[in-house]
Amino acid sequence: MYLPTPDSSLRRRIADLEQKLDRLEAQLAKQSRPDKHTAPLTARLWRCTLNENMGATTAGQASADLLQLDGTDTALDVTVKDLLSGCETAGNGDALFCVEQLDMDGTRYFVVICEAQVKTFARFTLDEALATTDADCEATITAQYGPGDDHATTDITLYNIAASSDYIFEGDSGDAGLCLWDHKNAKWWIVQMECP
Repeated sequence: MYLPTPDSSLRRRIADLEQKLDRLEAQLAKQSRPDKHTAPLTARLWRCTLNENMGATTAGQASADLLQLDGTDTALDVTVKDLLSGCETAGNGDALFCVEQLDMDGTRYFVVICEAQVKTFARFTLDEALATTDADCEATITAQYGPGDDHATTDITLYNIAASSDYIFEGDSGDAGLCLWDHKNAKWWIVQMECP
């Protein structure tokens, strides 16, 4: 079969069509690219295990091992960010969920998801007498309240709130009260004691 060699006018026409095709592809790519005000197109849920305390090296972030949802290690180390400061007390070895987010410029972020991980309020009994001159004392948690998981440790150190001089609360060994978990500083603060 004989195929004629294209003449110069046919070659020009083919070149023009190729240029038009290139321009159309560029226009299509531009139209399908969201502007900077459009939400990211990609988000994926992962599990992660922290390799350091949150904020230990850089405020609001930590290095972590990235895991699939079934717990399989991906062998990837990533930096997770705590954008809402809800995981400030998360520590080395803690398991969390994170969302992989891809921004328009191709930057990949891993944002940890934290709610109240442990309950916020607890009823306690004093293990020793507490005077208004004492900054802290030992106590035992007898009940826990609020959303989240129970604290695993029920033998705790309670911190007394400072007054204009010394501290506010006092009580005898065995007295009961209510305390508040300070997520940021990982401390139990007395908020109420039974009347003597």
